[in-house]
Amino acid sequence: MKNHKKAAIWLTIFFFFITSFPRISSAQGVTIDDDTLKQVYQYVEEQFTNKDILGGSYGIIYNGEVIEAKGIGVTDLETEEKVTPTTLYPIASVTKPFTAMGILYLYNQGMLDLKDTVTTYLPWFQYADVEKSSQITIENLLTHSSGVNRFEADGAIYQNEKQNRASLESSIRALSSVEMESNPGEQGEYCNTCYTTLGHIIEKVTGQPYEEYIEETVFSTLGMGHTTFTPEENHDDLASEYSWFFGQQSKTERNYAVFGKSQQSEGGAYSNIEDISKFVTRLVDTNSANIVPPDLLQYAHENGVPLASNEKRFYTLSGFESEDFLEHKTLYKGGDGIGSTSGILLFPEEKLGIVLLIGEAESEVKQPLLQGIASILLGERPEPIDLTWSLWKILGFIALGILGIALILLFLLSFSLRKNIKRKFVLKRKWPYMVGGVLYLLLAIFLGYFLLTMRPSQVGFFGFPWDFAISVMVLIFTFFLWSITLFFSLFEHVKRHKMNISI
Repeated sequence: MKNHKKAAIWLTIFFFFITSFPRISSAQGVTIDDDTLKQVYQYVEEQFTNKDILGGSYGIIYNGEVIEAKGIGVTDLETEEKVTPTTLYPIASVTKPFTAMGILYLYNQGMLDLKDTVTTYLPWFQYADVEKSSQITIENLLTHSSGVNRFEADGAIYQNEKQNRASLESSIRALSSVEMESNPGEQGEYCNTCYTTLGHIIEKVTGQPYEEYIEETVFSTLGMGHTTFTPEENHDDLASEYSWFFGQQSKTERNYAVFGKSQQSEGGAYSNIEDISKFVTRLVDTNSANIVPPDLLQYAHENGVPLASNEKRFYTLSGFESEDFLEHKTLYKGGDGIGSTSGILLFPEEKLGIVLLIGEAESEVKQPLLQGIASILLGERPEPIDLTWSLWKILGFIALGILGIALILLFLLSFSLRKNIKRKFVLKRKWPYMVGGVLYLLLAIFLGYFLLTMRPSQVGFFGFPWDFAISVMVLIFTFFLWSITLFFSLFEHVKRHKMNISI
């Protein structure tokens, strides 16, 4: 009996001793232990601090297991509520791999073929070149190789937002005037509207709304209970969305409210780090894939079309961008919302995945930060991140500069007007006033035309950030006032000159 007790005691001590060791895995160059995970957390926290990022979360997935899911910072600058792994963020274009997975599922079920033309399911589909449009396949859409320029295609939707935001179909029909720059399948050029079209094909094949199909086929299957296209129905842990206004962090309109139904299949989902990590486990550990067979998923990861800008990288059939990093094959997908940033970096051969969600528009930092985390896990020193300001912050300070110039011109205008009134509009030379009046008027007309017709995006004022638009409008008003004042001064001078002659 005593021997049995002694054996039980020693067995308990043995198991305690074994389980007290840090988690360690170094297969295929990946190191996962407590010290490494601590280093990752410190690294991410340091980058957030240096970049003045208010909050976000990251996840590490290895060998089919979610190793880490951490929140950093706050969800809102006013409430200062802490970010948790369940905090919901708009994931923007990280939605695309979900759409690709939905298409691959339908292919595996025999409900469509990747070589099918788009017109097989949407007979009315076309760009400006009807003949070339009829050759575009589902595969071309998945690999961003339909042949159109992203900005021209997106811009076609911006021309009538009220109509084109209403549904996937209405936004696709707006593409009929878009010119094709290359033949289908020839080269990859990022294409939001390609995935909009894929979403509508899913609707036609299944007879279900896109959102309903993806929620049933992907989200529910993978246990992604918080991932949704209707975040307004889930406010428990929904982060605020931030951008920049005159160089300062400012809440922005929510992603789903701006884009509506027209962007659901290319960038409309909201998720958290826990849910996306569940998705990533199926992407890096093909043995556990339960939506499509492992061989099909691997085929989708490894086949695609090279980017027009870089033939060493290519867009895959799985919705990711493939390239090498530290001599490892990787798959990357980034998302940029109006007030959010997201990214996934996969190392399929190492069965490693990293996910990043940020609660503000910080496009430039996502891929370097993901690569920095990967470097630590692969035993390398992370490269310093170029902590330049984000595009939106730069535009904010440019807007401040424009506003400053406009205010200086207004001050000079008032000074000049007082001076002319004091002189009773007797001018030494008339031609500077005439040339200046015409020049300022032309500048006002040019800037007004630029602001109302350029439409670079679907946000803010006619596609421009609000701070930039406000500053330009003040400058237009200033130029117009200068023009009117100079012409008025010239008119008064001529009038007084005629009166003097008559006297």
